[in-house]
Amino acid sequence: MKFLMLRGHVPQDRDPREICHSSIGEEDCIYVQLAYHLTDERTEVWYQGGKRKQKYSDNFTVRWIPNFRKYKPDWEPDVIWARGGFPYYTDVLERYPNALKVYYGAGKRYMPLDGVNYDVILVDTKKQQKRVQDEYPKARVFMWIKPAPDNLFYPHKSEIEYDVCYVAASTHARKNVDWVLDTIPPDLKMLYLGAKPKRALPPNVTRKRTTRDKLAREYCKCKVGVMPYGTQDSAPRAISEMLACGLPIVAFEKTPFWIQKYKYVYAADPKNFWNSVRGTLHQDMKEEVALYYLENLCMKKAVEYLRKIFWRAGA
Repeated sequence: MKFLMLRGHVPQDRDPREICHSSIGEEDCIYVQLAYHLTDERTEVWYQGGKRKQKYSDNFTVRWIPNFRKYKPDWEPDVIWARGGFPYYTDVLERYPNALKVYYGAGKRYMPLDGVNYDVILVDTKKQQKRVQDEYPKARVFMWIKPAPDNLFYPHKSEIEYDVCYVAASTHARKNVDWVLDTIPPDLKMLYLGAKPKRALPPNVTRKRTTRDKLAREYCKCKVGVMPYGTQDSAPRAISEMLACGLPIVAFEKTPFWIQKYKYVYAADPKNFWNSVRGTLHQDMKEEVALYYLENLCMKKAVEYLRKIFWRAGA
């Protein structure tokens, strides 16, 4: 199976040096890692924008391409995975009519809106699955689990310094940063990993901004992860990252993800949220959480599941 991952535009919110890696062992992007593990044949990941080529092995290359429309490779993919339905994907998808076309768009982009007839559409919840299947009756629609990059996210030997870990890469309203800072009980010590808010932090909150390759060590300094995100966040990647590091998680009950598969993610409403966190704090579950991740949610399990899907769809 020759595989092409269309990853989107080169990220603009970070220093390019933070996303340029010299080996697959350093690579922190879950989609690059998935592409690398999905097939032993020729595989490439394309970003729109910039100009860069990183060859991780004889058959695996990550490219930054100035213009998808003009770039014509010397090979044809059997499977094309479109990560989000961006307009500049269309020329590539139309160029290979015989390729199996796979779509995944998290959050508000879970429904393909680019007019492409996808063969497989991946979603995060049963509600999304039903809506997408109604809209695309000829496509095969599957719920799936995003793993963490297992090369980076696993239990590290770190001294526990915090009760709670909260991740918010931006201060967008869907992350509910203000709600967290307004309601965090003063006796809970929290590590806040993410963007600097416009307001002062409570004295029991420590904020750090770190690169993704160092996130796991920060997670492992905490007892419990919290995800009081809104309905626009669909299966936040921090779920798998924290579970891989052994952290149980308390999340808002309205945050959309396949909760039946995440045994150690506990749903709570805003009124009872911090009580649920307290109840989880009293349990020492790090080893069993990390083991559950390895046995059910890790990269190997995700790859096995996706290969079955692609095989059933004719790849």
